[in-house]
Amino acid sequence: MKLSVVGLGYEQDHLTLQGLDEIKSADVVVLKTALTKTADTLLSRQIEFISCDSLYDEAQDFSALDENIYQFLKLQKGKGYEEV
Repeated sequence: MKLSVVGLGYEQDHLTLQGLDEIKSADVVVLKTALTKTADTLLSRQIEFISCDSLYDEAQDFSALDENIYQFLKLQKGKGYEEV
């Protein structure tokens, strides 16, 4: 299986075609946050994803947030997803 993490930007038109192709081909899509217009675009295209929004509440700062997301992704890798 393949885990893809693609930078979406904030606005709807920030997602590149290459990024969209990667997302469409992924077994699992992880978003740092679902609170963007780009995430709404994925939903409208019926593309499922996992959001890391819950990790924001647990983090003291953005450095801790990034570490929490990294640890989450490592757990996903342990479930059989390959690193990309």
